[in-house]
Amino acid sequence: MSVRDGLPSWVRPEARMPLSGPQERMWLLDQVGDDQMPTNSPLAFRVHGPLDVAAMKDAVAGVRRRHDVLRTRYAMTASGPVQWVTSADDLDWSEVDLSGETDPTCRITADVLARFDLTSSDPLRVRVYHLGPDDHLLLVVTHHIVSDARADEILVRELACHYRHAAFGTMMDLPELPVQYTDYAVRESEAGAASGEDYWAAALAGVPVVRPPGQGGAGASRVHHVVLPDELVRAVGELARACRVSPFMVLLAAFRLVLWRAWSQPDVVVGTPMSCRTTPEVQDLIGNFLVMVPLRTALQPVGTFRDLVARERATVLGAYVNQGALPQRVPPFSVTFSYEPDVPLLLDLGPGTAVEPHDLGGALVQYDLMVKMVGRRIEWAYRDEAVDGGAVVAWADEFLRVLGQVLGSPNEPLAGPAGALPAEPQPETFEVTWVGNSEPEQEWTQVERIVVDLWEELIGTRPRRASDGFFELGGHSLSAARLAFRLTEELGVPVTVAQLLEHARLNEQAELVEDLLRAELGKLDPAEIN
Repeated sequence: MSVRDGLPSWVRPEARMPLSGPQERMWLLDQVGDDQMPTNSPLAFRVHGPLDVAAMKDAVAGVRRRHDVLRTRYAMTASGPVQWVTSADDLDWSEVDLSGETDPTCRITADVLARFDLTSSDPLRVRVYHLGPDDHLLLVVTHHIVSDARADEILVRELACHYRHAAFGTMMDLPELPVQYTDYAVRESEAGAASGEDYWAAALAGVPVVRPPGQGGAGASRVHHVVLPDELVRAVGELARACRVSPFMVLLAAFRLVLWRAWSQPDVVVGTPMSCRTTPEVQDLIGNFLVMVPLRTALQPVGTFRDLVARERATVLGAYVNQGALPQRVPPFSVTFSYEPDVPLLLDLGPGTAVEPHDLGGALVQYDLMVKMVGRRIEWAYRDEAVDGGAVVAWADEFLRVLGQVLGSPNEPLAGPAGALPAEPQPETFEVTWVGNSEPEQEWTQVERIVVDLWEELIGTRPRRASDGFFELGGHSLSAARLAFRLTEELGVPVTVAQLLEHARLNEQAELVEDLLRAELGKLDPAEIN
């Protein structure tokens, strides 16, 4: 009997279940609908040699059947977003003949970027492009709500196993999954909020809102590639062992030093992905187990690079231990830094076929600047409407220079911009402003009163002025999603999360609703109005 057999009856296919924390954040990102914040995760492979297309389709269907999360739907309810597993056999699969195309890139890119409708379709699509005789491109796109780096490894491994079984009759050596992702989400929800609220309140108190200097591009996502020299790789490992830290902590300390010197900012929050795969039964599950955690390390007092590495260690370990209590509303950071081993994804389709990963070009960049180390390779991905490309190249060069300097003399005092000590944090900070209930409440219009009552119900604080801000009174993205659902449900107008994020003040939201009501009224036949 599997662990799933012992679960309550409502944890079954078609039952409505809560989302996990990682799912909830990706669902909210999807609801905002910002094309500059991509939610798709593509994998592409060039296949040389005979490809049994029917076997590949059977393989995709087999992986989809094995992992409930690949046939899960999502929707908003009054109590929050929910998910359910569908039994529908509607695999999003197609073959495309591009053998006559001189440049198939446009068609492939369109399939990579096409948005998923999470309410009515799978968070998975597969395309097989025929480029010529025995020349194919396999594209597998998932929504980030069901994927992370480990999930990609599992997907590729199991896809190959199912394909070889379908094409050549090889043994299926995949063990039974003890749980499904929805089981994990339900248990996380039942466990409630983890302890650690005090940690995050202290760690993020008064944090400045910092953006990279040098905006002004066309809005494209770009990547600058750098390779870490062998001598620096060895030096990072040696210092990490000497300080009893991970290489990531050493590299993060050097990266933070570069931001201080290049941006003249001593207090920059850097986001990094952390995995929630902390129990054995979820290690082989496809699903999103990543939480983007804000890391804030003080550069005062300055000290040595060893001192900074020790502080980074305390920051990273504190964030890891308390990631389960990460609040819905965190400071808006624009920079991320991550480190992962260089483990190529190998799709073994059996004898007679050569398969290699295919670079789709470009990048799906969710933040202004995303620095990722994969083995020795460093990818500086950025959005050029927010960051100047020349500046990124300069920062990448400075990172290598700083690494060489501090690794060679980790016990020397550090210097900041132009040798100066760090300045105090900038005055613009991320704070929550509470309005006392004793303040007299102004007169409201009919629509304003509806919004006021919903604010009080959803965030526990009643606004007193039309200029009060939803997020200033303690609202966050999830409560904004619930507000959009309630306004749509009660007034019959289609209010979206993106609209409420753009119109965050009470009078702005009331005006938005009034405009939507007038638009709906304009669609009615005059006879219906009378």
